[in-house]
Amino acid sequence: MKTSNLYLFIMLLAGITLLSCKKQGDAILYPGFGTLQLKGTVPAGTDAFTLQIDSNKPDSLKPKASQIDVTKILEQGKRRVGIYKGNAALLDTTLQFPQGSTQTLTFLYTGTSLLFDDPDTTRKPESGNILVRFATTDNTLPDKMNIEIFLYYTLSGTKTMPLNIKLENISKDRFSDYVELSNPTKLAPAGATNARFVIEGYNAATQQKVMAISDNSMSYIKLDKISGTGLTYTPNAVISLGIGAAVGSSKIHVPSIIFMR
Repeated sequence: MKTSNLYLFIMLLAGITLLSCKKQGDAILYPGFGTLQLKGTVPAGTDAFTLQIDSNKPDSLKPKASQIDVTKILEQGKRRVGIYKGNAALLDTTLQFPQGSTQTLTFLYTGTSLLFDDPDTTRKPESGNILVRFATTDNTLPDKMNIEIFLYYTLSGTKTMPLNIKLENISKDRFSDYVELSNPTKLAPAGATNARFVIEGYNAATQQKVMAISDNSMSYIKLDKISGTGLTYTPNAVISLGIGAAVGSSKIHVPSIIFMR
């Protein structure tokens, strides 16, 4: 009887073991991985940032020659990604990493904030037009600024034409929505020269005008990275523009193209 019971126990144990094991020929599943690329430009002398992925041990992001270029391999799925400067969270977001995918975050550090390139590389204007979005990089401008875009040209003196294009709450820590614009030369009257887009700005909280055409303290939309003035129209461009500080004795708030494709 004891021998019979022992035999039954051994058979039962073998059956449980077989059921708990994979069948012969089944694939062994390994976790998939994606890639995070961080590409940033920072002011000279900027100290290290901290990169936090989920609850993992933080990594130090140390700029080299004012550049950050880091690649991380992450397990597939949703990952919480944070970039910190001291205790300040400059980025705190969740990104999806499908197996074999690459997520690239390209940014400019202004000294207080991270401004990110548009990850949607399929975004484009109507053929021949341009898309432009805005942020402020001048610390003397309000934290939130409303702007209006005008056409400015020369025809028997300098003239301005309202375009009824207004954007609210332009800030230092993120880009605005895009506006779509056509070639300023085609918008100006016949015989006009030096056509360009200029920008007036208002403190969003008080409505005080802080950038004005009347006293040449306006800004303007830079259209290319190559020419000296930056006013060569580039059809189909997608531009991320920073409204910067005045230089020298000029009152004009000099713009810079932060990202362009």
